[in-house]
Amino acid sequence: MTMIHTSTGEFAALLAAQANPVSVLLKPDAPANDPRAVRTWAGVMAIVAASASPVVIWIDCTTSGPYTIPAGSYEMARAWLVGAKLGNPEENKLRAPDGVKLRNLGGLASSVWLDAFPSTAPTFAFDTVSPAQPPVLGLVLGATVKNSGSRALADVAGGGGPGLILGLLIGGSVESTSSAPFMALAPGAVALVSAFAPGSNPANLISGDATTAVQIIGTSGVQTPLSVGFAGSFSYGPSNAAWSGDTAHRPTFNAGDCPGFSYFDSTIGKPVWWTGAAWVDSAGAPA
Repeated sequence: MTMIHTSTGEFAALLAAQANPVSVLLKPDAPANDPRAVRTWAGVMAIVAASASPVVIWIDCTTSGPYTIPAGSYEMARAWLVGAKLGNPEENKLRAPDGVKLRNLGGLASSVWLDAFPSTAPTFAFDTVSPAQPPVLGLVLGATVKNSGSRALADVAGGGGPGLILGLLIGGSVESTSSAPFMALAPGAVALVSAFAPGSNPANLISGDATTAVQIIGTSGVQTPLSVGFAGSFSYGPSNAAWSGDTAHRPTFNAGDCPGFSYFDSTIGKPVWWTGAAWVDSAGAPA
């Protein structure tokens, strides 16, 4: 991947030389003449806006200390936040005060740490293309997101099909100093959690009422209930089970396995649920 920077007067020349930048290093204390790094969030966002592909945003706060993202709503365009110092999250630390909204973030990786303080609005927001193509947020390779605010970090809308897929993979973890969950499910919403060797097992990961559903894919190691405020249905599914497709490719389960598993059936244009014995629609009718 190519590192590029946005020193004064050089941004237009950089774009002319490279039409599709894919990587940028955020190093707040970088010297003004350092060609490898940007020093501000505005510089990072200029790179993201200019790229035709998702950008990898490397974070290096080794000597500057945690970097505070300025208040504002930012289109991340599936960008990833990645720690430049593997194994030491204190050197890859970001703060997101209330008023920071990261839209359509792809994920966090490699020991990056994001401490968020949402109170009036969520820190993460997503634009769902369709119920069959839900947004995905990954926390992998030691990445940590901490909720230090008073409300959920992400709101998951209802309307059929998974509203969000959260990947907690190989040390990816969620922490909290508040009673607010990582994600709050709206009535009727479905969330998928793909968990493989997660780095933590939070008790306040998800909240939702009795009409909501959560599916854990790939492991039985995530505790239930996921939150004191979660009252919906909860199920485990095998790691190779598809969550959407046509009728002919619905997952095949043994009798009694994975009750509550949801699948968006593109043939009939709506989600269906596996009861442990049969597929049914939202009204409980055979589907």
